[in-house]
Amino acid sequence: MSVTVTQNQSIFSRLPQADASAPTWLTEARMAAWERFLTLPMPGPKDEPWRFASISRMQLEGVSAAVPDAGAVVGQDLPAGAFVFSNQHPVQVPALSLEKGVVACTLEDAAREHAELLRRFMLAQEAPLGSEKFRQLHAANAQSGVLVFVPAGVTVEKPIVVEHRVGEGAVFPYTLVVAEENSQVTVIERIVSQDESSAGLALGVFDLYASDAARIHYLRTQDLNGSSKSIAIGTTLAERDADVKSLLVNLGGAWSRNEHVSHLNGEGSNSDMLSVSVASGDQEIDQRTFQEHHARNTTSDLLFKNALYDRARSVFGGLIRVDEGAHQTDAYQTCRNLLLSDDAEAHSMPGLEINADQVKCSHGSTSGQIEEEEIFYLRARGISEVQARRLIALGYILDTFEKITDQAILAEATAAVEARFNDFS
Repeated sequence: MSVTVTQNQSIFSRLPQADASAPTWLTEARMAAWERFLTLPMPGPKDEPWRFASISRMQLEGVSAAVPDAGAVVGQDLPAGAFVFSNQHPVQVPALSLEKGVVACTLEDAAREHAELLRRFMLAQEAPLGSEKFRQLHAANAQSGVLVFVPAGVTVEKPIVVEHRVGEGAVFPYTLVVAEENSQVTVIERIVSQDESSAGLALGVFDLYASDAARIHYLRTQDLNGSSKSIAIGTTLAERDADVKSLLVNLGGAWSRNEHVSHLNGEGSNSDMLSVSVASGDQEIDQRTFQEHHARNTTSDLLFKNALYDRARSVFGGLIRVDEGAHQTDAYQTCRNLLLSDDAEAHSMPGLEINADQVKCSHGSTSGQIEEEEIFYLRARGISEVQARRLIALGYILDTFEKITDQAILAEATAAVEARFNDFS
């Protein structure tokens, strides 16, 4: 699975040479993805999926491929029990005590030992939200990440944690979670910078598959430094009576784009899509979503909240589509923006496409500032204006977590958001 990377090699110039030990099928899949990448055009300002996006801020053509370096984390604390990758190099692969039949391993090990799972599920779902070119670039380069497989009837008691540390250059983390019938698992993924100055790019993909009555809880936190950028492309597939809860937390990076598609394939399936973003300076956070209901009696609920300081900017574009025959669908989509500066900017484009009867679907978006009455109420109790605004904004964001039932995800997400708001004390 590992590749040879040349220093200063542009991610757009040529495919890194695959390691001779990589399985033939994987090498062929990487080459096919590279060929598709070359044929696809770069996104442009006239492309609807990129409406309102500051495409000029991507500036990806000059980004070099990261050089895997095991020494990059020497002297740094490694989180206990977590998979840790530094510039795509696995610097910690934990010896987890897992329930019978559960698999949690690196992609390199999965390519050798669980090839059929990778070939069946890896990047198999459509993700039609504008970044297919980048998704193929990821497929051609992906070498760091994990496979999590949970067999039928098994509940994984402890969360599986993955941390990607990004230095100079581009990395391509991948997370694949496959939960068979009546199983349950929690996965926490962190995207962080190695230091405060390296200009990195995290081009990541996550695929979540929940079979009949399976439960998947997934958290992805992005807290890169102010010189780095992030693209995350995710898919969720839920079969009959399955339940998938995903939470994306966007805190860092100069520019980031998230795309997330939920496929409700089985009757009775549910997908909760949550996201919180806290941005300041001239950060831009661009998020696009697609809730696709293929079967009857399916439910989905999307709630995105953004807190924007200074000249920060957010873009949201979402669509709920109910296919023919997907009767009794119950779907919601809400994006709310808290503007904490007169210069902050938010664009929201929710949408519905309904092709079935007896459905309950709604979408909405709001943007506003903190009411002066709220500030006055807290100041009357001895709280400074700066602290009052911080507390109100923090409460506004944390309210999103009410739907989270997994305590590990709740604790991690809350701590990450509270730490970010400490910057505004």
